Amino acid sequence: MFYFVSYFLCTFLVLNLHKSMADGQDNGQSVCLLNDPPSQCGAYCLTKVQPMIDLIPEFQKKVDGIEEQSTEVHESLKAMITKKDFETRLKDLQTHLDVQFLKIQALLNKTLHKDLSKKNPKIIPPKFVQIGSRFFYIETYSIKTWTEAAATCREMGGYLAAIQNESELNAIKAQLNPNSYYWLGIHDREKSGIFQSLASGLPAKFLKWHQGYPKNYEQKLNCVWISNGEMHDFFCNYKTYFICQADNKI
Repeated sequence: MFYFVSYFLCTFLVLNLHKSMADGQDNGQSVCLLNDPPSQCGAYCLTKVQPMIDLIPEFQKKVDGIEEQSTEVHESLKAMITKKDFETRLKDLQTHLDVQFLKIQALLNKTLHKDLSKKNPKIIPPKFVQIGSRFFYIETYSIKTWTEAAATCREMGGYLAAIQNESELNAIKAQLNPNSYYWLGIHDREKSGIFQSLASGLPAKFLKWHQGYPKNYEQKLNCVWISNGEMHDFFCNYKTYFICQADNKI
């Protein structure tokens, strides 16, 4: 690059001198005739060209700077394109992984739900134990009114219990203290003489009355309890033990 610039400047100066001499002759002006053209011209050229030669390093430096900047810009553009392509590919991959994760999660949930449904159709609340084919909690320490007992069963995650058949009644009876009373979730508070389950809202599925019951004294005996395997209707505000069931099917 340095030699190219020097050659260009010398050529420019010689042509300029030639033109000046020609112009001087054409215009009738005096022309300086040289006794020793090579030496005198060389000195003259050097005098005129030296300032320009002095500028060559600075000019070269600027040219080198431009080339360096051009290289940097090229590399930056290349890096930007590469980075953009990488980010696009990464985003596409992330989207694909998210979709696959959702599919796997849905499949696992579906499989787990089926498995739990087969083994245990409902999560059993704490303290409930299996008696027969269902789960119950029998309160033998705290006594409550029928309404309070129903509320306590709900707080525990269950319902005041109803009984579905003779077999279940006998299984529960075996867990109870003799001669004690336990509230059941059976009542006729909505319509006298029509006993229904509090848990399901359906007519009571199984009733086994003690002799002489239900009495339904002045339509005030609206709640049912059990003692020694037999049922009685009694005042709902009386406090006694109670039995809860985990489900609301019966």
